[in-house]
Amino acid sequence: MGVYQAGRANVTGRSKSSGRLKIKGCDYSLVFMVIFLVLFGMVMMYSATLYTDKFVSKQLKFAVIGVAAMFIVSMWNYHTFKKLAPYIFIIGFVSMLLVLTPLGRAYNNSTRWVYIKGVGFQPAEIFKIATIIFNAAVLNKIGKKLKTVKMTLGFILMALGEGLAVILLTDNLSSAVIIIAVALCMMFVAGPNKKICILMVTIGIALLVFVVLYYGRMDLTKEEFMKLDFRTKRILRWLQPEKYSFDGKNFQTLHSLYAIGSGSLGGKGLGNSTQKMILPEAMNDMIFAIVCEELGFVGATFLLVLYGILMQRLLFIARNAKELFGSLIAVGLMGHIGVQVMLNVAVATNLIPNTGVTLPFFSYGGTALVIIMGEMGIALSISRHISLE
Repeated sequence: MGVYQAGRANVTGRSKSSGRLKIKGCDYSLVFMVIFLVLFGMVMMYSATLYTDKFVSKQLKFAVIGVAAMFIVSMWNYHTFKKLAPYIFIIGFVSMLLVLTPLGRAYNNSTRWVYIKGVGFQPAEIFKIATIIFNAAVLNKIGKKLKTVKMTLGFILMALGEGLAVILLTDNLSSAVIIIAVALCMMFVAGPNKKICILMVTIGIALLVFVVLYYGRMDLTKEEFMKLDFRTKRILRWLQPEKYSFDGKNFQTLHSLYAIGSGSLGGKGLGNSTQKMILPEAMNDMIFAIVCEELGFVGATFLLVLYGILMQRLLFIARNAKELFGSLIAVGLMGHIGVQVMLNVAVATNLIPNTGVTLPFFSYGGTALVIIMGEMGIALSISRHISLE
């Protein structure tokens, strides 16, 4: 069972009385890292919004709610999620259906928000945590049968179906990619059929090479470019952002690269960014570019190290969980944060096409912050039940 078994075998702590050392207190290391990242994000958001406290004050309110949610959830016994997993999944799915009702609201030409009595949220964020819990319960139930080709393919198809549901109901490709990627991470830990995994990786690499070679060799005029479909335009803007800037759709990517490049090694200093004055979504999708410009390569590296430490802590919880279900949830939470950080950084540095992925704990957005703080509460609940053998 991958990480779970390896972790159980590598732990050596032992109490004299029963042979086990049960950790029932709060995981202060995880709490400190989460709160530090939130506060660090507040500082950068204040700078990115040109020193207006409008967004920061709102985010601070959600941060307080998130901290409360984190500690409340941490007091729950996470084993109850195993029985509630199907119902949690249904709640997440139904929340996305609300987008299609009059409660749905459009933002940036996409209807992804739901407003109920003036309170807005993104159902895709709820569906992310719902799929983590549901997939953990499914994989826990499958057990060793996952090593068969049938079960591995079945789970992969289920994960693809979850992502497809997000695309069809909310038109949110980035959230769909995150959900599928996290599900596959959890499957890998649970011990799938290795031949299927190797085949998937091979196909993925082959498709990527094909896209880069095929579209990278194109040399189109403005008239030819404008006649292309939306997806093809996005790929060409990604591969050659300066050349295919006819319609101004890659303005955000270009100025993100300018911000990162101008930050150099030590940065311009906190608050001295110039690109934040013209960079769209500076306090949201592109806040990493502002970090690079103001704090430089050193500051950006420090931020990534913080995320690495947080991931290491979640990995420790996953390796030492009492049973597979808790281990899989911890891996799912770790995968959610890790995949989202990688995608956000990749978008800011133009390593992948612009997908509108937020940076966990940093980007402006109340729903995402409260949900991810709740996820950390689940991780704390798992850590409270760790038994070191």
